[in-house]
Amino acid sequence: MQKDIIHGDPLEGDEESRKPGVGVVVYFRSMEEMEDEGE
Repeated sequence: MQKDIIHGDPLEGDEESRKPGVGVVVYFRSMEEMEDEGE
């Protein structure tokens, strides 16, 4: 639980906490897909 608080995102699991970069990449990809669908 402690590392989740330090990571700043309690919704993420242990795997995401070990690789915070992966979550960021997925987040930006989702944003790009949403923008493409909006146009």
